Amino acid sequence: MKQFLILFVLSLLVSPEMEAQKFPICLERAEPERIIRLDRKSQLLGVSKHLRINYHFMLRSNGTGNFTETTDGNGGTVYTGYEIARLTTEWINQSNLYNPPMNLPPGNSTPALNKNFFFVTNGVYFHRDDAYFNYQDLAGFLISNYPLTFGNDHVNVLNIYFTYSPTGGEGGFASSLDPNSKIKYNVNTNYWQKYMADFAQGQNPMAYYFHGVGQQVNHEVAHLLGLLHTVRYGFAPPCPTNCPNLGSSPADPGCDDGCSDTPTAWDIASLSGCTVHPASGWGQASQPYKDNNLMDYSGEAALTPCQLNIIHGAIENGMKSYTACDAVANDLTLCSMDYPLVTHFGQNVSVNPCLGSTVTVAHNAKKAIWFSQSVELTDFEVSSTGEFEIVYHSTCSF
Repeated sequence: MKQFLILFVLSLLVSPEMEAQKFPICLERAEPERIIRLDRKSQLLGVSKHLRINYHFMLRSNGTGNFTETTDGNGGTVYTGYEIARLTTEWINQSNLYNPPMNLPPGNSTPALNKNFFFVTNGVYFHRDDAYFNYQDLAGFLISNYPLTFGNDHVNVLNIYFTYSPTGGEGGFASSLDPNSKIKYNVNTNYWQKYMADFAQGQNPMAYYFHGVGQQVNHEVAHLLGLLHTVRYGFAPPCPTNCPNLGSSPADPGCDDGCSDTPTAWDIASLSGCTVHPASGWGQASQPYKDNNLMDYSGEAALTPCQLNIIHGAIENGMKSYTACDAVANDLTLCSMDYPLVTHFGQNVSVNPCLGSTVTVAHNAKKAIWFSQSVELTDFEVSSTGEFEIVYHSTCSF
């Protein structure tokens, strides 16, 4: 019998480059929810928090049109759905290690605080059904049927869906800003199509690809954590300003994200003398009078103290069940390391075959256990091409 008691930490990080590309719009579901998160303040802004994510790849009934369990949907075997999910999480986490200073208004002294919120892949799912393959079909269906369908462990894990765009349009949809809601999912379109257009055709490196699609997911998840757009309405149109020549007069004070440290559409438009609307296009943050906030459409990642307080306040006050620190508070016994789960969470984790056979991390699988006290492995092995990671993670301090 092979038996191990493990009380140490293994860690893994990937460092993607930051490059700009075009990637458009998103929608957030409930505009009236903007009042829910005003004046929310975190008590533990400096405490790092990890939230769990399930990824869902929506395929046609015949298994085409997206990444799969074994291929990239184009015959390649390097970038499977499991690998794309892993790299998406790692890219977002790497992006969240850095908080660039706000570039507007000019000369501002807005503090660039550490973000201190990250993600961990919980599970990866593949769905083969023509009825929910397209973005519009799935988004409309989930509004009425989530979490009864496709909402795996919805009270503890954020669910992220990758769908097909019939028109080639890019963007996403977030379900709820309310921290007390258990309807937490987002739907992203064109993820696989962007891969096919860029990397699979040899046009751009994967870092370029992830700066578009990875930042898109990051933006949509930030909606789930309570953030509104900075210079657009929740349903995407740019905020009006006092600039008749831009077709957006008069200004609408209601088109606001509730944060005094993010400049309003009118504030930014006035800087340019009404020559440029502040709603950035993807990769436009370096242009005059375009901002670099994550909740604009610039593809950049700056977050202000107010926005970070909203995010951390949401996690502390309503979304604790989605965190890894909450997931490692209870003991866990595992009989298998098979998919769809990628990461297992527990206080004292025991891996012990229930049916007498060895528990195996299969070929090419990449699995992890996060624990807060101990891990015990009995009759356990990792295949020659598999990877297994053990991570210590403390229980919540909030």
